[in-house]
Amino acid sequence: MNSDNFNGKSILVVGGGILGKSIVSKLIKLNIKKIGLVSRTMRKDDTAISSDRFTFYQVDLSSSCIDTALFNETWDVIVFTAGYWCGRNNYTKDFHANLDPLLYFIYNIKSHPKKFIFLSSSAVYRDIFLEDCILGQFPDNTYGSAKLYSENLLKEFCDKRNVQLVIFRPFHISSDSEVFNPGRSHVLTDFVYKRLNGIPLPILNDFPEVYIPFLWVDDCANVIIKSIFHYSKNNTFNLGPRYEHSLMDAISIIDSLIFGSDYPLLLPRASKYFMKSYKVFGEYDSTDLKSQINNIIKSQNTPR
Repeated sequence: MNSDNFNGKSILVVGGGILGKSIVSKLIKLNIKKIGLVSRTMRKDDTAISSDRFTFYQVDLSSSCIDTALFNETWDVIVFTAGYWCGRNNYTKDFHANLDPLLYFIYNIKSHPKKFIFLSSSAVYRDIFLEDCILGQFPDNTYGSAKLYSENLLKEFCDKRNVQLVIFRPFHISSDSEVFNPGRSHVLTDFVYKRLNGIPLPILNDFPEVYIPFLWVDDCANVIIKSIFHYSKNNTFNLGPRYEHSLMDAISIIDSLIFGSDYPLLLPRASKYFMKSYKVFGEYDSTDLKSQINNIIKSQNTPR
């Protein structure tokens, strides 16, 4: 990308998770007039960003304490990545934890953007691994229901205000910047942590044939940034890699990288072409599974 094309843009990223931080770190390298990041849990020092073009807002959008400085600003593009997984047993909490921040935000911002990019989730599908067989079905989880409700809410909100809306439904996002936290960690981070610390993996016996589309966080961020500066008539896109891998594939690669065994050849059944309806501003080179795992291993072996 030519950063000269980004003069005059002001972009606000809502959500300081692994994806939000990745987007901001990439935007700061471009010639953009103003960049903002909203986070509930982060502090400004956590961003490690020093620029007079960058503003950090520590705001809890799920509360009624509204930061007037944030909502009085004018933004050309808003990228809303905030989302919370509360567990399958906390249905009411899960629904409101994902819907309420969006409601507070869109109904308190004084100036409407030209474009609103919303990070939904593949959880809106009844079976997140089979995106081509869910037509007419509702999500089978509360997180997905909240995201689908948010999509419909935003469509009406943006349509009435002539705001271009782009919705991404990313599949399983992996990252090397996530600190392991039992019960909340992503699959690859969890597997690497347990292998490095000699903890058994019960998944070996329970789900040997489960396939997951592992989407690297930087790939996801790059597509989102590209969408900021390109118009698209279709406002809803699946976002995932071209291939999905079995959990057994992931475990065998982790073992080969940690314990030094020969890297196993993936059998034809081990990876499947995934995104049949994949159309996100053209093709992109997705990070392969071995590289993803290697990045996570390096991260967990590095003192924090």
